[in-house]
Amino acid sequence: MQSRLFSWLLIAILPLVLTGCWEGSEVIVLKGEICDNGKDDDGDGKVDCLDQDCFTDSACIITPEICDNGIDDDGDGFVDCDDLDCVDSCSYMEICDNGIDDDGDGFTDCDDQDCQKNQLCNTSEICDNGIDDDNDGFIDCDDTDCVDSCTYVEICDNGIDDDGDGYIDCDDQDCMGHQACTTLENCSNGIDDDHDGLIDCDDPDCINSVDCIHLPENCTNGWDDDNDGFIDCADP
Repeated sequence: MQSRLFSWLLIAILPLVLTGCWEGSEVIVLKGEICDNGKDDDGDGKVDCLDQDCFTDSACIITPEICDNGIDDDGDGFVDCDDLDCVDSCSYMEICDNGIDDDGDGFTDCDDQDCQKNQLCNTSEICDNGIDDDNDGFIDCDDTDCVDSCTYVEICDNGIDDDGDGYIDCDDQDCMGHQACTTLENCSNGIDDDHDGLIDCDDPDCINSVDCIHLPENCTNGWDDDNDGFIDCADP
């Protein structure tokens, strides 16, 4: 009799439990673990890939670290030889100029990405280090790769407008004070000796020259006293 009564009670209560409608009770509905949201969705104390429910989930299948491609393949925050997974693969570093695949990754010298930033493998000329970085035989500003990086200076004695400013050699202000351009003005030869654009007495350098001191013309001494090319009474 008691067994039959228990069976009837079980039949009456079970639907209420399954539907979550048992008055005065809280029904806990278990969820499946979402494997990439940082939460313990199923309440078992394990989060995401640490939960065995996620072992075969695509979010938790670890890609092996490739140790020479510059990518964090296994997503652990460490790239290539910085990843402990590569401890055996990175025991040898590539020497970038010996013609040998030192690290055994199939790439030799500058073809190996380990040498990407090595000075020996720099394909661009650095224009101020005194080195032929791109190995083309030209260094720094002598290399056409540096045409936009170099300020070309006037060579003061080669007859060429080296810096392209329209002025050649000593006529270029870049050459002011240069040894090749320190010739003094001869104040009576009709030549711009010091290349400043002013000739003879028109040059301030000649202000105290006897050739440029204009004395009044003495009209009876047979001298061109005022240096104007006319003597005595022939001087107007």
